[in-house]
Amino acid sequence: MNVEKDIQDLLNEFPAYDKKQWVALIEKSLKGEQYADLISHTEEGIAIEPIYTKEDIDDALVHRRHALLKRLTPRGWKNRVVLYPLEDAQDLEKEAKEWGADEFYWEQLPGATPTPAPAYLLDWQQAKQAAAYCIDPLTEKIIAVGAPLSEKEWEQLAALMKANPQLRLSIQGRNFQEIGLSLTHTLAYTMAAAITYGIELRKYDIDPYERMELCFSVGSRYFMEVVKLRSARLIWYRLAQLMNAPERLPIQARTALYNKTTADAHNNMLRATIEMTAAVVGGADVLTADPYDYISGQHTAFSRRISRNLPIMLKDESYLNKVQLPASGSYFVEAVTSDFCKQTWQQLQQLQAHGWLTEVAAIEHLKQEVNENVSKLKEKLQTGKQVLLGLNKYPNPKDQPLRLNASLFKGNYLRFIRYEDLASAGQKQG
Repeated sequence: MNVEKDIQDLLNEFPAYDKKQWVALIEKSLKGEQYADLISHTEEGIAIEPIYTKEDIDDALVHRRHALLKRLTPRGWKNRVVLYPLEDAQDLEKEAKEWGADEFYWEQLPGATPTPAPAYLLDWQQAKQAAAYCIDPLTEKIIAVGAPLSEKEWEQLAALMKANPQLRLSIQGRNFQEIGLSLTHTLAYTMAAAITYGIELRKYDIDPYERMELCFSVGSRYFMEVVKLRSARLIWYRLAQLMNAPERLPIQARTALYNKTTADAHNNMLRATIEMTAAVVGGADVLTADPYDYISGQHTAFSRRISRNLPIMLKDESYLNKVQLPASGSYFVEAVTSDFCKQTWQQLQQLQAHGWLTEVAAIEHLKQEVNENVSKLKEKLQTGKQVLLGLNKYPNPKDQPLRLNASLFKGNYLRFIRYEDLASAGQKQG
């Protein structure tokens, strides 16, 4: 039995068409309309065509990209639970460990001043538990007060890192996405933050990249989130060559906050499932699924268990850990990845001209980008072009909304957005 011959014989029964022939066939079915009328554009301005063929990609580039991503991307992931200092952290740690968590980490609360690691975290580390103390004072200060870290604050951070070897820098790309930036701008500003840490901390003989990870929110735009995470790997690899840094940084993917609703809140579980699946296909090292009622600040043992089970089900029931890089080779994903990387690189060059994130000019530019994108998002949500199930489409009149914990939506200079607020503003005005 010759399997290759059988496959080839089967393929020969289907004639090969080039893209022009496919486009002509599509336009024939459109009865006078043009193929170009079907091309849409993402929030980032990237064109999305109805079909993609081999002609849309550089075959040699895709093969090199696949080989690189295969080396940089893990097979499988860890399930990480976030703990806050104000919670009864030790009780939550016990609960999480018994129900499937692989890691725990202490997250810095809003505000830019680094603080020593909490005692319970040190206890876990001494007991060889998988615990990490993660901070990102740079992006926290930017969204809080609209200013870069001062020379004194860099000095304080360096001293803190020298005194606390367990401290890690978790670059919160999440902070940029949650304030309303597009995905390419989110990635560009995240990379700019990582570069800024390297420039400043190396002055104090600290190599931050040995203790750094990238943390991203993952929203419901499935394929674009997959592309974002793939692009993060590729762009960091290129930057690392220029900066004498490790070729890969761990990536944490966390369910987005901005698209979670207090209305019809159980839909948040569905959103989180889409987001965690995108994180897996995009190649994240660590998954963090927040409870569906997280925005209320009153999550329960049930909601926490459901959120922890998401990454476990994707592994143990869906077997997504059995295939590395499942999106590789897709004409659509590969073509959009190329466009996404090019656009992000151009934005990085603009940030370099602004002095990375050490200069006020870069932060003023950030605010301008946020305002422009949030205005577009508001229009889409208020007109229903972007659907928020249970709110601007199929609302449940008998629903009892969750109470909102507004403190989770941090930032004063640049505040975390809520799709629910943007969509509701239009309803109130109407």
